[in-house]
Amino acid sequence: MKKMLTLLGISFIFLSSSSEATWFRWVDETGSVFYSDQIPPIASKHGHTTLNKGGLKKTVALSALQKKAILSKKEQRIKQRLAEIVREKKRALKEEEDQQLLALYSSRKELIGLYKNKLNMSQNANVLLKKRHKIVSKRLEKIEAKYEKMKNPKFKATLATKITDMLDGLRVYQQAITENLIEQSHLKVRFNKDLKHFDSLVPRHTLSNDDTSNKVKQEVKKLAFKK
Repeated sequence: MKKMLTLLGISFIFLSSSSEATWFRWVDETGSVFYSDQIPPIASKHGHTTLNKGGLKKTVALSALQKKAILSKKEQRIKQRLAEIVREKKRALKEEEDQQLLALYSSRKELIGLYKNKLNMSQNANVLLKKRHKIVSKRLEKIEAKYEKMKNPKFKATLATKITDMLDGLRVYQQAITENLIEQSHLKVRFNKDLKHFDSLVPRHTLSNDDTSNKVKQEVKKLAFKK
């Protein structure tokens, strides 16, 4: 009955007011509903509804709290979508990596063998570089000793230039040796990673007996722990 009286009162207000008048509806903190042809400050705080001459909803002005809630939900949806995109990209990347690994190595034995060959090549290169470094170092010692005894300024200048060139060469050799050692370390890390990855894609029980032989296990241990 009270609601019906309220509706009748609202209808009377709109019928008795000018057809050009704009009315507003808002609700305060206590939940009380108000109607007026002017918007008080409280209506801006809590939001309000603009009504047409028939008393029907025309437009809605949201409160600051409502706007914040809508913005928060929108931001949350964006974050969720971005997270989904990242997960999808990671999944696609993993699938691509899986396919590449299986395309590169037909068996566990092949993977171990190829990494062993790469590591041996790098180690052999370092052996040669160290030998060359040692040879040049000994030659340099002799030339430096000769330089100290040299009296002729012209010949001494020639030797000084040669000493400088040899020192530059030694630095190049040493840099190559260091880079090779770093590459060997990276090879071991990649080997362990690829072997673990390969085993996760191809279960051990599906591998041939040859792949799981003691010889292969020994090669794995050498590559994994060799310093």
